[in-house]
Amino acid sequence: MTPAAGASAAPLVIELPSTADQLTPGVPAEYAGAALTVQDVAPFSRSCAGDGGCILQLGSVAGAVTAGPSAQLAPSAVQGPAARTVALDQLHRLTGEPAIRPSADALPAAGKPLGVAIVKVCLSVEGKVESTRIIKSSGVAAYDAQLQATIQATWTFQPVAIDGQRGSVCTQVTFLPAGS
Repeated sequence: MTPAAGASAAPLVIELPSTADQLTPGVPAEYAGAALTVQDVAPFSRSCAGDGGCILQLGSVAGAVTAGPSAQLAPSAVQGPAARTVALDQLHRLTGEPAIRPSADALPAAGKPLGVAIVKVCLSVEGKVESTRIIKSSGVAAYDAQLQATIQATWTFQPVAIDGQRGSVCTQVTFLPAGS
């Protein structure tokens, strides 16, 4: 979702579970008159607190829990004991830019428009990126590789505690094509 012409606000990513036909949380006022563009229908939606979907401002970690030295996540934020997957907005990024624009090398390689990319990012107990994996390709291998390399080289997060103990977690990050 992008703001109305002449308005400025960061693009939003709206997640709706397959069971929802409308968004329950209200959209911020600065998006009045905004245009809605469906960029992707992904089978890997973020977990939302309720059944009516959730909103994530692109490039932010709005709603991040930052009390104390470790973010405290409710047990419900974890999607199963083995997976330990949490929503990106439950994490606090310490380093690295949230938006990763295609490099000069990736753009010529594209030869076609970039699509939405989804990257799974797994973090160590210390909040360092342990691994990345492309869940949904942008359609351009050079940009997918750039996303993974940039995330691994520059992103760190505040350590996360689950049920009072620090743990390794994974999240999914959605990257919209430039100009979206």
